[in-house]
Amino acid sequence: MPRRLAVLGAFITLFYPASASADWLISPFVGVKFGGEICPTSCPGVNDLVDPEDATGLKKFTFGASGGWLSDGVLGFEGDFAYIAGYFDRGTDPTVTSSKAYTLMGNVILAVPVAISRDGLRPYLVGGIGFVRWTRKNPDDVFNASALQPALEFGGGALGRLTNRSSVRFELRRIAGRDDPDLGYGLSFWRATVGVAFRY
Repeated sequence: MPRRLAVLGAFITLFYPASASADWLISPFVGVKFGGEICPTSCPGVNDLVDPEDATGLKKFTFGASGGWLSDGVLGFEGDFAYIAGYFDRGTDPTVTSSKAYTLMGNVILAVPVAISRDGLRPYLVGGIGFVRWTRKNPDDVFNASALQPALEFGGGALGRLTNRSSVRFELRRIAGRDDPDLGYGLSFWRATVGVAFRY
């Protein structure tokens, strides 16, 4: 019994250290969207989410910010916003004159405890739910459309300490729009970003 108590005590100390604290994080980021899809296999063409310039799979610049709370232990949460300009634009075809997409997500974070990562890289997993908003316009209004659709988000990354109040942040996330007959197919894509996390 004493040995079991000692093991339990060591486990608690490891994942919930006595000096544990929590920080509020603000994290602006920039990156690239890639691997985009508008439906899992083939689109029946019965909704507004079509890709007249075949540009969904192109790499596009993205930027945004996240804000949330992260403990020195395992758990945290965040809100995440990202913007992608020219989502349906190939740039060489006048079919689409302007388009954009942005996401607003609420996520749970599962991080390696500070007791393990110390001052090195701190890996984490992230996942949650939210919305994808997209719009598309063209000269003769034939393909004009917009929608707000539910989405899932999952991925991972790492924090690397820069100073006592800041860290560099690397991430890879998958945003998957929901396939709903009433809303049309959701946008699905990967997002790779780098940013700085400021702790308060």
